[in-house]
Amino acid sequence: MLARLHLALLALSLSACAAHEAPVSSTSRELEKPPPETTTPHANLKIAIASVTLEQNCPDPPEPVVPASTTAAEAPAQPAPGELGSPMPPQAGAPLARAKRSADAGPWQPPCNQSTMQLALSNAGDAPGTLTIKAIRLLDAASKKPLGTLNARRPSLWSDTGSYQKWDQQILPGATLKTSYSLDEPAWPDVQTQLGSANLYTTPFLLELEVAVDGAVQTVRSSEFLRQEVHMIVT
Repeated sequence: MLARLHLALLALSLSACAAHEAPVSSTSRELEKPPPETTTPHANLKIAIASVTLEQNCPDPPEPVVPASTTAAEAPAQPAPGELGSPMPPQAGAPLARAKRSADAGPWQPPCNQSTMQLALSNAGDAPGTLTIKAIRLLDAASKKPLGTLNARRPSLWSDTGSYQKWDQQILPGATLKTSYSLDEPAWPDVQTQLGSANLYTTPFLLELEVAVDGAVQTVRSSEFLRQEVHMIVT
């Protein structure tokens, strides 16, 4: 009789404990799951130096009034940057922009051919990217030895109107752009000292460009090029 009483009390105790245990809801289980991973949109710029012309450092012409658009829809319908056969537009400040001498233009002045660097850009990312040039180095093409530095200015964009326009150095997602910068000259006497007796007009050079895109730095190099001689016209 006593044993049955103890069993009955034990059963009541277990039943009371089970009654106080709250069921685990589906909401509680969802809160215990780790939060889903989130991805931040970012730019993915591909940068190539399409061409380099080193000749002279000329006074800057007046800035265009209307800034160029950098939307993908308004970009020129050209092959993607880096593709074979992808033509580059004329260099900013090239002979197309030179004015002819007129009768009332005053004393004749020799033309000045601005040194330029042209870049081919595309943004395969899902956010706009802003390009900042951090450094430009002139290299000996044979040894890859740095010979001097240059500065770039007047970023401009080749637009569908057939001309270069002022550019804010931003490229939208999906855009493909062709851009140009004016270059100053390296310290040619120092370059000559490092190259010894080499001819500065027949020695192949490379341009090495260090570019930051929203903090991420890329380094790209041009193909080989020669310094252009300044042709003097005797009158």
